[in-house]
Amino acid sequence: MLKTKTLMAKSYSYDLRMKVMTQVLKGLSVSEASRRFCIDIRTIRRWKSRWKATGSYEAKSRGHRLLSIQDLSKFKEYILTSNNVRQVEIARKYNVSQSTISEMIKRVGLTCKKKSSYIQKEAKNSVKNTKQN
Repeated sequence: MLKTKTLMAKSYSYDLRMKVMTQVLKGLSVSEASRRFCIDIRTIRRWKSRWKATGSYEAKSRGHRLLSIQDLSKFKEYILTSNNVRQVEIARKYNVSQSTISEMIKRVGLTCKKKSSYIQKEAKNSVKNTKQN
């Protein structure tokens, strides 16, 4: 199976948003604006609700999120000294999401490749067989 990377769509230009919202605020229905400008109806509804709440329909900033683990050296040391700890458990310890832990592990230059349980069982069995012989 071919894996593709999902890309986020670009934001609609402010000029287009202004044209659509001008028409909607003048009384054009959201569904008609959706058809006329070929924009999903949910998008126009979101713009309209943002207009009502904030007075603006500009695109939200898409800046990078700040990751909440500040001391990367202590984090890396914890990862290196904690054998068989799962990312979920690390996330609980640092009070962040599992995806943040995954991103932070990459950021400190580590990988999280664990042996599958099947390989671990086989390794244990071979050790037992070696001891018996």
